[in-house]
Amino acid sequence: MNRLFLPIARTLTLAAALLGFGLATSVSHADPRPANCSTTLPAMTGTVDGHLANDPVAGLRMETWVIVNRDTGQVDTTTHARSLFLAKGFTASSFSVGFDACGRAIALTPPVNTSVEAIWFGQSSRWKSTHLDIDPRLAQRIARIEVVNAHSPASAQEIFNRWKPVVCAAVRIISLWIGKPISCP
Repeated sequence: MNRLFLPIARTLTLAAALLGFGLATSVSHADPRPANCSTTLPAMTGTVDGHLANDPVAGLRMETWVIVNRDTGQVDTTTHARSLFLAKGFTASSFSVGFDACGRAIALTPPVNTSVEAIWFGQSSRWKSTHLDIDPRLAQRIARIEVVNAHSPASAQEIFNRWKPVVCAAVRIISLWIGKPISCP
């Protein structure tokens, strides 16, 4: 029986990989959610991280790590893009969304593009690291990070543009709660 199902499972897995999950997100290790999300959430300390590795197109690989220091508001992102195809390069794009413990999007990093050049032999690989400072009052409320990797900068920018109004609305609410203005990302 396994002789029949094993090739079918392999074929379905390969088909899913070829169709790609290029805009899939990853969920970081989230802090426990509070019982009451209608009030101001307490500030948190330490760091929170997110990670996503995927093949937007089979053979074109991306991996992104994001670390947010809640105490200082420092956001460090590292993206590794590589092409396993002969003479096939691409431009990858990645950004991340920070959520509070109630699941509201409250922080957003701008998309970062990483280009991989086409080569004839071997693999083409590029690492790109960025550093960003966000308002520590927002960073203290981030409970988890989701990373979005996209095969093209245009698709990443489109998704980023959809997230921005959601995040800005949440930032305005947090600004009212703490009584001090916080600029929208």
